[in-house]
Amino acid sequence: MRFNMERMPVEIILEIFAHVPLSSFSVLYQLFPCAVVDEALKMTLHKSEPLLSLVSTNLHELQAPYSSHSPHYKNNESSLALHFASFDTAHTSLCFLPNFQSSCYYFKVKNAYVSHGKLVLRPHSSLFQREHCIGSLWDICKHVPPLRAGTFSGATETLQPNTAHDITLHQSDCCVEACLVGPSSPHSCPPPHLRSLLPIEYTRKAPLNTASWGTLPDRTCGYFLVEKVVLPLSAFLALFAA
Repeated sequence: MRFNMERMPVEIILEIFAHVPLSSFSVLYQLFPCAVVDEALKMTLHKSEPLLSLVSTNLHELQAPYSSHSPHYKNNESSLALHFASFDTAHTSLCFLPNFQSSCYYFKVKNAYVSHGKLVLRPHSSLFQREHCIGSLWDICKHVPPLRAGTFSGATETLQPNTAHDITLHQSDCCVEACLVGPSSPHSCPPPHLRSLLPIEYTRKAPLNTASWGTLPDRTCGYFLVEKVVLPLSAFLALFAA
């Protein structure tokens, strides 16, 4: 089998690999040259949208806009769909972005009295059950001053109502680059290293017309704008392992 495959044109091999499910790509990397499998994976990722979901396990802390493309896995969860953007083969890492053409690129930071939720990555398809934890929601919420009197115990409160605050979450080489903005933050641009990935019209600002969605009594004290999610190839394939 391998002898014959090595004599096939690369185009034919890629066409065959295009029909291989993501759950089998770990095996392909063990059997065939990485450069060929890399190209096949990029073809598969470009035609499979969306692929991942960034999930808040407690919508009372971090709540995304409702979308048919962002399924709520449980009653207390809220999520953003993530789309494949690029594959850095030199560093074997994949980059994913939310849909900036819609409202589904941010979470509302809520006035939560108790912080116990997590931010996790999951395959967007419910056929796969694995997840990768990025961190605690407290790692985000602690930077946002609550609107009520008093403060969270231990809150750092680095965000002011009219400012933007860069925040990066790391866990086992997985990275979420985002920005926290207050409810009345003016428009600002993300840093240069992100500009090449983001739509040219994208600016960091508090989203408009968000008061109508969600029926929870707690109030919004800021917005967590997701700008880039990066994870190593091994972590991505592990999410789709059988």
